[in-house]
Amino acid sequence: MSVLPRLKPAEVGDGVFQLSSLGARVAAIEHDGDVMLVDTGARGSFPLVAKSLASLGLSTDRVRSVVLTHSHPDHAGALATVVARTGATVGVHDDDADVLETHDDVGSLFPLLPARFNRKLSRSMYDGPVTPSDRFVEDVTLDWPDPVQLIHTPGHTPGSVSLYLPAIKMIMVGDALQYRFNRLAGPARLVTHDYAQALRSLHRLVELDFETMVFSHFQPMKRNAKQRLVRLIERLEARKE
Repeated sequence: MSVLPRLKPAEVGDGVFQLSSLGARVAAIEHDGDVMLVDTGARGSFPLVAKSLASLGLSTDRVRSVVLTHSHPDHAGALATVVARTGATVGVHDDDADVLETHDDVGSLFPLLPARFNRKLSRSMYDGPVTPSDRFVEDVTLDWPDPVQLIHTPGHTPGSVSLYLPAIKMIMVGDALQYRFNRLAGPARLVTHDYAQALRSLHRLVELDFETMVFSHFQPMKRNAKQRLVRLIERLEARKE
């Protein structure tokens, strides 16, 4: 988890924008003025998200839904405020949903701390508890004009998902991958619940047809993303031999 600078809003694909936020980068998928947010950023992010939307000619009044790539507080810390201010529905995989209500099970963020301190610290990083509107238990296609498919890619957290937008050949991978200094890598081990499972989940992504890859903590990869993911998996598997 990290707190990033307040980046300027940027279009990363047709109708898809990354917004200013704290913690993880928040994405907006827009159609005719309606907005689906992907993650909400860390606690305190809502004013930055609202300002970013306004700069794009969009309004928080038109935020219809929030979809979470996972429940870590840098991705969902501002969720309660976003829901209170917009009335948006909330979708999350069932395996991460309870964290939004209790904030108890985020031990992979602070693995060296005793459980009671872990819970106390994690609770301070969320605006408040939220009961999700939709708890997904398998891959789903969301009700949006252009298909938005949620692909369960567990490992970083049990309920981590990636979003696939086939109309623009884009995947949004949350924290399933890292992209530092033009090098693609697996998730950060220290804050990943099950690293081996996270690597196995990458095989689900290479089954898709995509060209662009969007990350939660790094610049997007706009060309040859699938080919580079295939090469990464080959490197990782070669290390096991």
